[in-house]
Amino acid sequence: MLPDVSGATTLSVSPNYFEIQTAPGSSEAHRIGIYNTGKVPMTVRVYGGDFWYDAKGQRSFPSPGTSPFSAATWLSLPSEPVVVAPGSHQEISVILAVPKPAPKSAYATVFVEQLAASEAKTLGVSLRIAVPILYQSPGTEIESLSLKEMNVQEPTKFQPLVVKFQLENTDETYVFPKGTVMVMKQPGPQLVAKNELEGTRVVLPKQSLSFEVPLTVEATSGAYEGLLTLFYGKDKHIVRKFGFSIP
Repeated sequence: MLPDVSGATTLSVSPNYFEIQTAPGSSEAHRIGIYNTGKVPMTVRVYGGDFWYDAKGQRSFPSPGTSPFSAATWLSLPSEPVVVAPGSHQEISVILAVPKPAPKSAYATVFVEQLAASEAKTLGVSLRIAVPILYQSPGTEIESLSLKEMNVQEPTKFQPLVVKFQLENTDETYVFPKGTVMVMKQPGPQLVAKNELEGTRVVLPKQSLSFEVPLTVEATSGAYEGLLTLFYGKDKHIVRKFGFSIP
């Protein structure tokens, strides 16, 4: 996202990403709503690019066709700028033409870029929003997700308990892992903390992504046992126990 140089942010879009399972050899149209919450007309341009994660696990948007599993060349988008009246919205059509044969998964980004009022005279841009496209071939299932490098930052009076781990996707399709972290104090056991992994972060093929789950645990002396449970794919899960003591 680029900084707003116009003095007021007016652009929003919906949805903020797509999961698509179009059959190979066919096309499917999807809609993106472009919303102008400002008080003056807004002009946007729409274009495509790649979607990937860099080595640090941050979203990156390489040039079209340059990243692994690229679907950028499958996109058909409006070629002319779109004008959205103040307090209104416009819908645009995004067409994904899936080749045949198709890979298990592929990825692209639709960029919706708000232009400065003086765009005709300058090259100013006020805001850009990226809408990732996550394609998966119909019937494909997640095969493998591994838990790597798990460690626990024990709680103190000044910091929470943090469960840190890395998930490695060795498959050729993406996954949104979900799960829970629970901590129980012994003997009992007594549940003292629980947090959810909401499934909002995607792990792309052949990539690793780091996660941190904080939990508020009162740092009283005793023995504690924890349980990390992750769910992914169809009826697949990972379970890992951990423990620590507070003197």
